[in-house]
Amino acid sequence: MNEPLLSNLDIFLFSLIVGLIVYWFVFRKKPETIPDFRPLEPMPAAARDTSFIEKMKKTGKNIVVFYGSQTGTAEEFANRLSKDAQRYGMKGMAADPEEYDMNELSRLKEINNSLAIFCMATYGEGDPTDNAQDFYDLLQEGDLDLDGVNFTVFALGNKTYEHYNAMGKYVDKRLTELGAQRIFDLGMGDDDGNLEEDFVSWREQFWPAVCEHFGVEPTGEESSIRQYELKVHEDLNMNKVYTGELGRLKSFENQKPPFDAKNPFLAPVTVNRKLNKGGDRHLMHLELDITGSKIRYESGDHVAVFPTNDSSIVNKLGEVLGVDLDIIISLNNLDEESNKKHPFPCPTTYRTALTHYLDITNPPRTNVLYELAQYASDAKDQENMRKMASSSPEGKALYQNWVLDSCRNILAILEDLPSLRPPIDHLCELLPRLQARYYSIASSSKVHPNSIHICAVVVEYKTKTNRTNKGVATNWLKAKLPIDNGYKATVPMYIRKSQFRLPFKASNSVIMIGPGTGIAPFMGFIQERSWLKTQGKDVGDTVLYFGCRHKAEDYLYQEELEAFEKAGALTRLSVAFSRDQEHKIYVQHLLTKNKEEVWKQIHSENAHIYVCGDARNMARDVQTAFYEIAEELGGMTRTQATDYIKKLMTKGRYSQDGYGQGNGGSSYGGQSYEGYGQSESFGQSSQSYPGYGQQQQSYEGYGQQGSDSSSGYGDKSYGQQSSYSQPSSYGQQGSYAQQGSYGQQSEGGQSGASYSGPSGGYGRRNEGENRRFGGEEGGDRSEGYRGRGRGGYDRGGYERGGFDRGGYDRGGFDRGGRGGGGPPSGMGGGDRGGYKNFGGPRDYGQRDDGGEEQDNSDNNTIFVQGLGEDVTTHEVADYFKQIGIIKVNKKTGKPMINLYTDKATGRLKGEATVSFDDPPSAKAAIDWFDGKEFNGKPIKVSFATRRAEFSQRGGGGGGRGRGGTLTVAVEEASVVTVVVSEEEEEVDSEVGTVVVMVVEIVAAMGVDTRWEEGGKWYKQHLTYQIVNWPRHLSQGPVRLAVRMAFQLWSNVSGLVFHEWDEGPTDIRLAFYEGEHNDGTSNAFDGPGGALAHAFFPCRGEAHFDKAERWTLSGHKGHNLFLVTAHEIGHTLGLEHSPVRHALMSPYYKKLGRSLLLSWDDITAVQQLYGKPSGGAVIQIPSQDLSWTMQDWELSEESMGDLTQPHYCRNTFDAVTMDGNDTLLVFKGGLFWTVTSEGHGSAPLPLKQRWPQLPFGIEAAAFSPLDGKLYFFS
Repeated sequence: MNEPLLSNLDIFLFSLIVGLIVYWFVFRKKPETIPDFRPLEPMPAAARDTSFIEKMKKTGKNIVVFYGSQTGTAEEFANRLSKDAQRYGMKGMAADPEEYDMNELSRLKEINNSLAIFCMATYGEGDPTDNAQDFYDLLQEGDLDLDGVNFTVFALGNKTYEHYNAMGKYVDKRLTELGAQRIFDLGMGDDDGNLEEDFVSWREQFWPAVCEHFGVEPTGEESSIRQYELKVHEDLNMNKVYTGELGRLKSFENQKPPFDAKNPFLAPVTVNRKLNKGGDRHLMHLELDITGSKIRYESGDHVAVFPTNDSSIVNKLGEVLGVDLDIIISLNNLDEESNKKHPFPCPTTYRTALTHYLDITNPPRTNVLYELAQYASDAKDQENMRKMASSSPEGKALYQNWVLDSCRNILAILEDLPSLRPPIDHLCELLPRLQARYYSIASSSKVHPNSIHICAVVVEYKTKTNRTNKGVATNWLKAKLPIDNGYKATVPMYIRKSQFRLPFKASNSVIMIGPGTGIAPFMGFIQERSWLKTQGKDVGDTVLYFGCRHKAEDYLYQEELEAFEKAGALTRLSVAFSRDQEHKIYVQHLLTKNKEEVWKQIHSENAHIYVCGDARNMARDVQTAFYEIAEELGGMTRTQATDYIKKLMTKGRYSQDGYGQGNGGSSYGGQSYEGYGQSESFGQSSQSYPGYGQQQQSYEGYGQQGSDSSSGYGDKSYGQQSSYSQPSSYGQQGSYAQQGSYGQQSEGGQSGASYSGPSGGYGRRNEGENRRFGGEEGGDRSEGYRGRGRGGYDRGGYERGGFDRGGYDRGGFDRGGRGGGGPPSGMGGGDRGGYKNFGGPRDYGQRDDGGEEQDNSDNNTIFVQGLGEDVTTHEVADYFKQIGIIKVNKKTGKPMINLYTDKATGRLKGEATVSFDDPPSAKAAIDWFDGKEFNGKPIKVSFATRRAEFSQRGGGGGGRGRGGTLTVAVEEASVVTVVVSEEEEEVDSEVGTVVVMVVEIVAAMGVDTRWEEGGKWYKQHLTYQIVNWPRHLSQGPVRLAVRMAFQLWSNVSGLVFHEWDEGPTDIRLAFYEGEHNDGTSNAFDGPGGALAHAFFPCRGEAHFDKAERWTLSGHKGHNLFLVTAHEIGHTLGLEHSPVRHALMSPYYKKLGRSLLLSWDDITAVQQLYGKPSGGAVIQIPSQDLSWTMQDWELSEESMGDLTQPHYCRNTFDAVTMDGNDTLLVFKGGLFWTVTSEGHGSAPLPLKQRWPQLPFGIEAAAFSPLDGKLYFFS
């Protein structure tokens, strides 16, 4: 027998050798390379994919239409305007401002006959939509020169809310102030009326004005303009076809957290039961199982569900159009440069598109009728369709009557117009996207951590054409039985954070008012407060006012509510049965009946009021009832009573979670006033059917006044009126999970703060603090700090996190509303009025102490007396700049300081006005300098009085600012002492934010200031230790970032920090995943959620989520230096700052000014630990730190008798990373390298590697775009 040529051993050894050789060449560490030096030149302006200017030049476009959109309507309007441009001899593009570098707006004048159009929806409390937030910040903070830039604005809003079209108005006003030229008047769309009609009317006047301005003639082209082309796939693998997924292909088959709007969780339905015992409606209670999803929620949050259209409607559309719905197609954008490649996920089938992606149940907009008219073979039909798309009175009336009032959807229109048979691909291009529906969660995560409860009423009604219309979501949910033919029913869902929150002190009483399905969030509230009582907590009165039609029919949750009352969890249960007696009784009548008790609770016991239900009717009637109670029992006039209730709202003690009405599309949970896109059904004159799920019947049926709801097309859609609602939570650990025992700090408990980054897409942002006191795990307390940002599916990776700008719910800390709560920044009330000349110093005039007291909450200008007759502007600027940044005239570059002269003598009067960048600086200047000496003489400092007569341009009221009242961030009542009408108010907002109309910070920001509660270290020398390390950075870069973060604080205080490698230290920094012995609610939640949290002295710990991607630049990750510096502030005893640009402000923002210590940061740390040697407040110059981390000089303080190494004394000129993940550190004429493994080099001469480099550089940056290293000197 022949032996084999090679034995098994030979084969094994040969394979091993080959494997080692391959490994050596493929995986061996490459030798370090130093990027080639290039002559000093500016950084590239912007990457091509973020430069709309370059894109416009490349494609020959001269009009760009930016949209701020929450539900898709503003985006739709923007697309319509960009298509219109072609009919007028121009070329346009729609653009998401979040996807482009909006600093390039000043370059628009480089393009001939260029125009920027802004379609801006208002969201929340007069806020920008999520995708327009960065643009809004740029307008507020930036100093763009827009001279020569043409623009116009169309605003989308709802008149039923206070901040009607606030965002559109602000953009229009601010662009003008920055020098841009408005070529057509601001358009105002009202969703409470007919938003489509408003837009069409404005649009038809707008385009002729554009043609006249640019001297162009319309092309007269009336034919349809296609945006997408059809591609039919003959032989395509079905594994590559979308079957209803919203983001990642096959995401429903392979579920991965975090779950958000582009990656919903398929929650099994475990309970689906009918709530009402009788009547002609179906009210239902559903329970969704979220076990294993890592989804967390809090009482008052919203659950978003993604419904599908009725298959019978889809099938009928296919039959009417005579098409095979199961062919696989793609609609591809004809504009190859567009970021939006498809109108919905492609490739897919027509059946999937009509079932999952497109809205086929709402009446179509006029542009859809106009585009489809060409396919009508009957000339009369074609004429009528085009007439309805016009702004003529006849056309408007025809559209209103035939489409809106008759509730005709696209199927009904096709059935009633037999001559109309459009191509299905064009129809799919024109129809809007099917939107998620939002429901208030009817459970508490304390009692039901693994399930989410929904309370809703099924919508079904007859139209004028005798058709039966059904609500999309509620009928779809009704059919979701727990076990259906052996299959487990599931619901695609995610959580959207809400502002509707219980008070953070459980001992506060709550008054809940919620008729009908408005009871939903209160079921969660009651469950939570009942659970707190079982934990031995001090829980205040819990009062519920509920309303329904008949006790025997629709008394929702009767058994549960009566059981809660019997157990003492409900202090009072008052129910209004509107139709059980001759005269109807509603919830507001019960409030009036119990007025003495109600007044005592809100006036003397700091009770919190919550209203959930119809925002237009019931909520207003309830508010009126409170006005009347305040008038009668408080001895107030109606004006005083109104102000009193408004103050409760501003302080977060009167919260509303309302269902907005109008033509559909308003977002539940905020003013996302964009139109029709999300309505549940069509509505008609005798009924009104809400859009998003909860009280989907006429509100009178649940005890509201008026038996008929509003007429017309468009069901009520949810629009939480959050104008004065309680500021929302700001980012609790692990996706807002409550910490500890909610509301009580156990004795001896530690306190701290947390900082969360761009969340994985929890809808609206929370921009307030979330303060919870632990009880379960030793009473640790932490602050929330969440980031903003889209990401996930189409925004990309770690850089923006999640999809739906999760993490922040609007409201809370800074976004209290225009003229409402929130630290005013940007254009505060009156900030731009009262100029003598455009751009000149604001002249308020001398203070007039007579008359009604002025509200100075948004006043950033002070009036100074006693300066002397020989004072100069320079001297005044030098004196007052110690407390804050003085506003500079953008035209002249001079500080906005006005010295008064005597008209008779022409001599200086020793009086002046000084304008600061923000109102808190003005308030601080008064507190600090009033009565102090200036050039040896005492001065008087007070707020300047607004004087309209000084203005030649419209008066001193000026613009409506971002927020009108000072917001003070606090941990609990003792942090800040505030005086409101000489009566101490308790600071009891859940999120740690109190907003007061008249604020006096006692002791001139000294004793009882915001940082006192955090405690302090009673020594100047502190040690710290880095316990472990993150995944994506090695020890060298981490140690450097931490060292620089500590040095930032030691630079401006009497503190000195030392790094110890082992043994006990004062401050410990560690990276953890999930639960880490801080309590369940402190557990980290993986990428995109909570970033970090810290604890106040003397625990002094800062914990960071190890699952996050940490970087030094913030590029495709979270900047470790920024987050560490913020958390160190908390370990030193500092709480969140009310100053917008402070490092301790509760914002996670892009690198830039937020890296710098503001006057408030410096004041706070110096109040605790004194000033550095030299005794002056150090002002850090503002600069863009997007690429480098500038280091600051240490104060020359004695280092003390300490023996451990690593004193934090190193200072650098510049720090950057190169393309090989090597850290380059520059100082003087030397540089060091730190490898990704943490190995550092000896100092090397700059000239040795880069001979052409001049001595001393100020910044260095490596560009990943071209692989070059750039230096700046």
